[in-house]
Amino acid sequence: MNTALKLEVRMSVEERVANIESDMGHVRSTLADVKNETKELRTELHSFKIEVGKELTSVRDEIASFKIEVAKEFASVRSEIAGARAETASLRTEMAKEFGSVAKEFGSVRAEMANEFGSVTHEIEKVRTAIERTKVWFLLTACGMVASTIGSLVGLHALKLL
Repeated sequence: MNTALKLEVRMSVEERVANIESDMGHVRSTLADVKNETKELRTELHSFKIEVGKELTSVRDEIASFKIEVAKEFASVRSEIAGARAETASLRTEMAKEFGSVAKEFGSVRAEMANEFGSVTHEIEKVRTAIERTKVWFLLTACGMVASTIGSLVGLHALKLL
């Protein structure tokens, strides 16, 4: 270890001070660069936050219009079902009047009516099933969107953007 110290070149205090001042000049320059980059990053983050806010507003608007559209479609389906029920009821009455006088053919007509009503009931059940599937899909989509929004907000909060 003594040999290493002997090989070391002795510097004067002025040289050391000059080296330290030179190194501090580099540190100051680097610090100024970091400050500038931090300002630029803050500007970019602010504009990103504004863009994300606009996108969230757009998504909210789309969800609201989608809700309105779904409500209109459900109302339309309900009115169609009500119309089908009314038509079925009037058909039952008419058929009962027409076939009430024909005693011989009453059995075959009754079987035919049961078959027709079965298919109408089957169609109504298919419509109900479609409505239930649409409701479940809508709820799952809405839950997914809420979860995604919460996740995005948590992520933005974690990144200190909010």
